Amino acid sequence: PQDGQTLDELVRSADTAMYQAKERGKGHHRFYQADMNADLLERVQLDHAIRQGLTRQEFVLHYQPRVDVQTGAIVGCEALMRWQRPGHGLVMPGGFIDVAEETGCIVQMGRWLADTAVAQAVRWLQAGRACQVAINVSALEFAQPDFVQQVANVLQRSGLPAHLLELELTESILIRDVNEAQAKLKALQALGVHLALDDFGTGYSSLTYLKRFVVHRIKIDQSFVRSLPDNTTDQAIVDAIVRMGHALSMDVVAEGVEHAPQLEWLKTIGCDQFQGFLFSRAVPADDMARLLGLVTGTPDPHRSGGIRRRRGRAADLDHPRLLHRDLPVRRGCADRRDEPLPAARGARRRDPGRKLRRQRDGTAHQRADQARRAPAEPAREGLRRGADDRGAVGYRTEECR
Repeated sequence: PQDGQTLDELVRSADTAMYQAKERGKGHHRFYQADMNADLLERVQLDHAIRQGLTRQEFVLHYQPRVDVQTGAIVGCEALMRWQRPGHGLVMPGGFIDVAEETGCIVQMGRWLADTAVAQAVRWLQAGRACQVAINVSALEFAQPDFVQQVANVLQRSGLPAHLLELELTESILIRDVNEAQAKLKALQALGVHLALDDFGTGYSSLTYLKRFVVHRIKIDQSFVRSLPDNTTDQAIVDAIVRMGHALSMDVVAEGVEHAPQLEWLKTIGCDQFQGFLFSRAVPADDMARLLGLVTGTPDPHRSGGIRRRRGRAADLDHPRLLHRDLPVRRGCADRRDEPLPAARGARRRDPGRKLRRQRDGTAHQRADQARRAPAEPAREGLRRGADDRGAVGYRTEECR
């Protein structure tokens, strides 16, 4: 046959076709084709690159805020993986998650994600802002026998209060083994971890399972939100999910909110929270800290992350958390913008008019000679110079308010 000249070649070709059929789900079949090997080679290379990327710390987390519909306040965020792959730029999850799940590398990635996201939540908490962080859990990761213990270990190592961690699960994960899933969910609830049902409405949406499982939050898939408020069918579905969630004492989150009319309609039906580009894309940790009010500055539109500080004026002058708002700040050095000056000495040292006044007043010898000729003059001159120095400090203090 043309698919192989030896028994081993035929078995390898059949094996390749079998995996292709499995990817399409039950009840499918595939005949071997030569280009399947090319696809297989690409997947092997991608798996190798993913494992190297984890070792080289090429993966980063971006955070998308979860916002209260009525107040507009940030009540949490979702941690999303990004891959800074050399030569490819910033790779989104769609470019590597499928292969990671197929090869089992997703378990290692999930543990790294949990450690990193929880550590970031601890830093925000120590800075004075409690922000619940949600992480997505894959089916393979949830199926690990020690999954609950791994979550407990992460919380114990970090010291993060358990209610500030949320695990997002899909319906397909929970129905694989209902009894085992229910036992794990109860164990996670005993730890104090919050649980969310992600992409609700796209899977089985079984009310029986929803009643049995302990879930704190339902997240409506963005496919139902995208056409709101014009599509009456999606209106009926979303409204029904919100009513059902509230009847079961669950919060309801709408995903993929991009336009103001969508948000206004969600307010009218009592939806609790939303995520989407209308408020913010997923941003690096530094920009998320700014959204939480922990960092002064504005996001640099020319970079994927970080905070750009303004020159000449203090960043976010109207921000209530601005530190040292009544003190002068150092100028001309971006990484020391928020460091207070030591009183008037620093103000004189950096006073741009001091050199001009020294030239105008003359050298110290000339001033001394003038003092001998006119004893009352030094007192008046010193009073005038002190007022100039205080005026310089007062000007910079006004900038910080």
